[in-house]
Amino acid sequence: MEEETVRRGGASATVVGPPPITRAERWVVIASALVVVGVVWREIIDGFSVLSLLPFLYPVLMVLYIGLRKFGRPRIELGGDALVVVGLRTRRVPYDDITAVRGDIPNHITWSGRLFVERRGDKPLRVPFLAMPIPELRDLIAERAGVE
Repeated sequence: MEEETVRRGGASATVVGPPPITRAERWVVIASALVVVGVVWREIIDGFSVLSLLPFLYPVLMVLYIGLRKFGRPRIELGGDALVVVGLRTRRVPYDDITAVRGDIPNHITWSGRLFVERRGDKPLRVPFLAMPIPELRDLIAERAGVE
């Protein structure tokens, strides 16, 4: 279970999921991608040889691994005034718009395999699968939103 409290602009936010990518990791990904692009460009200009690309296979795999690990796994942020679901598409739900937090099996949150956030005037938001158990995550979101 990966949960951390971070400070942003004076207010504390609880992040559930993988930690955000650090500046150092971002630069490693960018530098590795530039090296791979440069080598492939050189190979295209000088003549293509598969054997000459083998030493650069490891950096490519490293970039793919870091990219999938950091960008492929969603997380949620429980900020001061809104729930933010970060994934391929970031969605922000103000706590005032949350009417209920429920599981996919009515009245049995411990049996549920999925969590939904009911929103005023909009369809329910499906919370992505995270490392935190569903009952704990439901209690955390419901406490912040002030709903039962």
